[in-house]
Amino acid sequence: MKKVITALLAILFLASQYGFASEIKVSTLEDSIMKRDSGNVWISLKATVTNNGSSPRVAVPVQAVDENNHTMKNFGLKGTIPPGATGELVGSIPVSEHEFKKIKKWQVAE
Repeated sequence: MKKVITALLAILFLASQYGFASEIKVSTLEDSIMKRDSGNVWISLKATVTNNGSSPRVAVPVQAVDENNHTMKNFGLKGTIPPGATGELVGSIPVSEHEFKKIKKWQVAE
């Protein structure tokens, strides 16, 4: 429950600081393994985003889900894309080997 509340608070903070939801459109979301170390897998996430809002600051809430569509990890990609333009947001996140084996896909949180 604490993880869910923390994730919701993080999303609300991003919403207050950055434009997302109806103001952006994510056309692609790609993930790739950057490296493995000390029992962790470093994942790179890249989203192609069109900014339909008025602010250049944008954020995309991303989540890793398992085979039952349960959320395992929450992550936010954020950056600047001029209003009316399309650009890429890139970020990385460490995931334990144990969790990584259970991740079915990364998706934009609804």
